[in-house]
Amino acid sequence: MNSDERIDRLSDRIDALTQSVGLLASLHRDLETDFAEFRQEMKAQNGRLVGIAEQLTAIVQNHEKRLNGLEGSAG
Repeated sequence: MNSDERIDRLSDRIDALTQSVGLLASLHRDLETDFAEFRQEMKAQNGRLVGIAEQLTAIVQNHEKRLNGLEGSAG
């Protein structure tokens, strides 16, 4: 293999690597975007879950007060 063939072969490899890096960079950007959207959705879900937990806590507290009132009047 002469030096021109080596240069051509190296040039082909550089082109292939450049394309691979470009593809990886594109995939990375897509994943970053998807992850950012996922994080936003999880934050929204977390907010809804906190709201539900607060509602359930209030319900439990109200029932506890009612039960305590019934126990006090029965005694």
